[in-house]
Amino acid sequence: MKIFLSNNSNKFLYLPIEIFTREFHSKIYLAHEAVQKGWTVLVGPKYDINPMMKYLPSGIYSGIGFHKSAAKLAKKIKSFGHKVFSQDEEGLVRLSPEFYKEYRVDENIFDNSDLIFCWGKRHQEIMEAIFKKSSKIRSIGNGRVDILSSKLKKIFEKDAELIKKENGNFILINGNFGSANHFSGKENFLKELESRGWLDTEQKKEYQLNRIEFQNSIFLKMMSLSVEIAKTGKKIIVRPHPSENLNKWKEFVSDYTDNIKIIRSGNVIPWIMASNYLIHNGCTTAIEAVLMGKDVISFRPFKNKSVESILPNAISSCMETQESVLNYLKNDKNKYSLNDEALKILNDNIEQNFQHEDATSRIINMIEKLEIKKSRPTFLSNLLNEILFRLNLLKMKISRKIYNSNFQYELIKCPPLANTEVTKLLTEIADIKSEDKNFEVCNFNKHSIIIQPKNN
Repeated sequence: MKIFLSNNSNKFLYLPIEIFTREFHSKIYLAHEAVQKGWTVLVGPKYDINPMMKYLPSGIYSGIGFHKSAAKLAKKIKSFGHKVFSQDEEGLVRLSPEFYKEYRVDENIFDNSDLIFCWGKRHQEIMEAIFKKSSKIRSIGNGRVDILSSKLKKIFEKDAELIKKENGNFILINGNFGSANHFSGKENFLKELESRGWLDTEQKKEYQLNRIEFQNSIFLKMMSLSVEIAKTGKKIIVRPHPSENLNKWKEFVSDYTDNIKIIRSGNVIPWIMASNYLIHNGCTTAIEAVLMGKDVISFRPFKNKSVESILPNAISSCMETQESVLNYLKNDKNKYSLNDEALKILNDNIEQNFQHEDATSRIINMIEKLEIKKSRPTFLSNLLNEILFRLNLLKMKISRKIYNSNFQYELIKCPPLANTEVTKLLTEIADIKSEDKNFEVCNFNKHSIIIQPKNN
């Protein structure tokens, strides 16, 4: 807290992370670019940053999602004197528009956000149909696409080389089965859905249960496919979703551990880069792989349009049987390329402009236009604020001990950020962009990091 009180910056940016493997690199890139413009950035797990927002200087907060709890949080954050821009990290791989509106977009997110950023033109059209045409709703892309540009993806090359050296040729299977194979079990997952208001009518409950059942049927077939591929002598790396239970995978493939590894650490990008093929079912990583020119297979032994996302399947080579996948993998010269229809679907859904201004630059340009009312408290109120802040930290610590299982799940999704890891990534970005290392990195607490210009 003291670092904020002694900070000369008038521009504070708060970047909570929900899932480390999904967001860390793109948000550190956003932090890097913001610091170049004079911003002081606090980045860390959302479970750490969100409870502290009441005590931090007025600034810009990066919201995660458009759903009910995100809308409630945005309202609270704004009541503390901050501005909020909202993005839906799961807005690229969407259900049909009517179901997306029902389950992913709360009616209050529009009023509780100062800016709403969409992945692409189609996403923007959906949001404008739900609300109204507004300069507040903008198609800008996402920083997770920015880091796949020819320059920035170099930050993953060393890791990709190490992965390749350690594992040789391998097929990557990315899990997307958090509903069917949840870390905390089906009962707790249903409680989570209930808290979101997704089970409050019989129709909603039936839909969610059908979605879980459908995903479970795919999950079982995907595990079986991994074993069948292993029997051919090929190596497989399975990366379950952060919300998944690893033990289910490990138990199923226990007789084939020479050829199948279950790994979840680090960003998925270097694993995609090092792989020969990517196999998925409705996973965002398929899009990342296609953008990097990889051969992508969507394994679809069952189909249900009401619970499936269109984009990942539309840009993949879709296969319905294990035999078809095995036959495809026999020929190492295969190379799936997008046809005109698939390319159009991709371009309609993702805003890309690496040559001129990427999504990260657009975000910074837009938030710099937001007016923030600055309150300069007296020493007494600073001291009081410091005391309240420390009491809040103590309350958080006690709460985490009481609800330890919930906190362990949050830690799996996003562990504490390490100063060394953040500094290393910032340095790599600066080197790639041939820029001065005009930043300082320090620990805010044991979970979160402050990045600020050197001259502060």
